[in-house]
Amino acid sequence: MTLVQIVARGEEPDGYLDSAPLCPHCRCLRDSDWVSPTYRVRNRHDSVYSGGGVLLVSQRFIEAVREQAVGDVGCRFEQLAVDPQYFALVVDRVLEVDRAVGELEVGGEVCPVCGRQSTYGWAERFIPPADDVREFARSDIEYGGIPTGPYPSAQRPRVYVDDDLGRALRALKVCQIRPLGR
Repeated sequence: MTLVQIVARGEEPDGYLDSAPLCPHCRCLRDSDWVSPTYRVRNRHDSVYSGGGVLLVSQRFIEAVREQAVGDVGCRFEQLAVDPQYFALVVDRVLEVDRAVGELEVGGEVCPVCGRQSTYGWAERFIPPADDVREFARSDIEYGGIPTGPYPSAQRPRVYVDDDLGRALRALKVCQIRPLGR
């Protein structure tokens, strides 16, 4: 089974990280599974990236997943407290990125408090190969930059689905998909 990366149909303005548990030194989000208790989605697509990199999905997205999924989908949908029509997609199934193949760029200083460091790039392969993964999985690497100014930032794993589910979700126009390595 081939995996593809889920890509949201839109992006949200800043504000998601207000009241987030940030590292006091580098201002990066410390808990990648954190869901904002105060955020309301402004860009009403079926899938959007928050300013903190969280994949937020609509009830329609969830229904599409449930219609297309074969078994355990490997994720949870955490409802936003003040916007009950939207959910943070939290993926439980973790895949180890093969760091010997593909582009992986690590740069900047390691934060002396939380240990985070800016990481960029794309997975091309996983260890072991993810041939038997169905539905949702996420990378073990969290991608994103460490802030250098006053604005907070977050690092997030990439979200993947099997090619069949990805194509079905794209056909329903609830998200886009991207092949591995791009």
